Amino acid sequence: MAAIILAFSSNRMCEQVMHLLHTGGYTDLAVCHSGAEVLRIARTQDSSIVISSYRLPDVTAHELFELGGGQIHPLVLLTPAQSDWMAYEDIFYLPSPIHRGDLLSSVKMMESLFFGMRGRSEPQDGAKRPTDEKALINEAKERLMARHHMTEQAAHRFIQKRSMDNKMKMVDTARLILEE
Repeated sequence: MAAIILAFSSNRMCEQVMHLLHTGGYTDLAVCHSGAEVLRIARTQDSSIVISSYRLPDVTAHELFELGGGQIHPLVLLTPAQSDWMAYEDIFYLPSPIHRGDLLSSVKMMESLFFGMRGRSEPQDGAKRPTDEKALINEAKERLMARHHMTEQAAHRFIQKRSMDNKMKMVDTARLILEE
């Protein structure tokens, strides 16, 4: 099964996103038109990136994320009018119109954060963070804030949570975000 699930009630939107992903080399995609379908497919996998609109016929993106129980990592495509509605820390957002480069770099970043470099462990030294590391983390937060409409606190929490989940230093997670 695919690690990337497309979930749109509109066939047209689904085809557009699928085309953009295909041009970026992503061909193993699952297509769903309801939250129930997404949950059914996601339960057969360890973890899935779900690219969706804000609302499906039976759930919103936030409800889908909560129902997924950590198996679903959403990338929600929003219209400008919807961008104020979404302020959840663990959900990535992209504004419409969708640009190929933004979509592909967001998916690549999510892949590296959720599927890559798991199990990597580095010792904690308890010392204060060097200035260059702080600068990298701040730059990654700024990128998350600009690209996914996160607050600074939400971006920091996202980097911190992903670092803990992947047993990585925050600066290494920040580097992954900036490589996109």
